[in-house]
Amino acid sequence: MNSNPINFQDWEPVVFTKKPQELKKKESIQMPPGNKEMIRLMEDDIPKLNKMTREYAQAIVDGRIAMGLSQKDLAQRLSVKDNVIKEYENCQIKNFNMGFLKKILRILKVDPKTVIKK
Repeated sequence: MNSNPINFQDWEPVVFTKKPQELKKKESIQMPPGNKEMIRLMEDDIPKLNKMTREYAQAIVDGRIAMGLSQKDLAQRLSVKDNVIKEYENCQIKNFNMGFLKKILRILKVDPKTVIKK
């Protein structure tokens, strides 16, 4: 046995090869025509839940005016920035939260069951 450690190799050599052209062509197969339209139709079937509606916004505005509160006063009672109330009233809220809407309505002494219909 040779005691020279440089010439000693206890593994098999690994050879890297490129993929054959046939496999590359199979990977880039195009979707059948009409597939995008089918996916869009399936997405349209999914109901939009927890979306801010004009009814919710109007209930906030009416309740706030009935109590004589400004948007800033209501925001202070809820410990949020006043632009959050503005976004809820204009239906422009990005992160709509049904629980927070119910909290707003309770502070305004509006029964959430009369506004939120399932």
